[in-house]
Amino acid sequence: MTTGQRIKAARKQAGMTQKALGEELGISYQTVAQWENDLRNPKRETLVKIARLLVFICAICRTIHG
Repeated sequence: MTTGQRIKAARKQAGMTQKALGEELGISYQTVAQWENDLRNPKRETLVKIARLLVFICAICRTIHG
């Protein structure tokens, strides 16, 4: 599984759109799409931000929905 595929899977699991993820990270949805399509790779710092954000959102969802 590529980095882009992992980002896409985690984003979908968190119930986020590309636009919502981009807004949370301060980037465009087009950039998110480029990552997910393996046209570009996010910087290491950005990967850490993505991971923290999506893990946090998934934790909230599990708490709310059991």
